[in-house]
This record gives sequence, C-alpha cells and structure tokens, in this order.
Amino acid sequence: MRKAKSTKSFADKRYENALFLQSPIGLKLYKNRLKIEQLFSVLKGLYNLENPRLYRQAGYKRHIKWVLLAYLIDEFNKKHQGIKTRKYPWNL
Repeated sequence: MRKAKSTKSFADKRYENALFLQSPIGLKLYKNRLKIEQLFSVLKGLYNLENPRLYRQAGYKRHIKWVLLAYLIDEFNKKHQGIKTRKYPWNL
C-alpha cells in the first residue's frame, strides 16, 4: 500500500491482504508483528522449524502444530520453574 493510490488497484490476493490489514484484528496483528517475528525466530532456532518448501502442505501444518506444542510445553515448564528468559538453554 506504500505507493498505491487505493487498495482496489491491487491484484486479488494483495487486495484481500490489504483489506485484512485495515480490519481491527489485522491492525492488532500488524502492531504485534515484531513479537510474532521473534517467536518464529525462536521456533526456528530451538525447534528446527524449517522451510515449508520441504514438506507437503498437510505435513508442514502437522510439523508446525508439533513445534508449537513443544514450545508451549517448554514455556509452561519455564513458568513453573520461575525462568523468565527467552534465551536459548545453552546461554542461561
């Protein structure tokens, strides 16, 4: 949307994405994109979240679900142990 005069000049998918970004939930997600990018950086570093081109779509979705489950279990354990850092375990 940087140089476009309106969202209607976009191709179909870009138009849908632009409309989503203008919605309340889209704005909220956009404002939190740094946190989301940091989370995916952790998931890639610690849990080996890989490039989606290596998997079929269903296989990649399953891979992401397992990675998120492992991450949430680790975060739950950290909370109960009183660990308040996002550093990798070997840097603690």
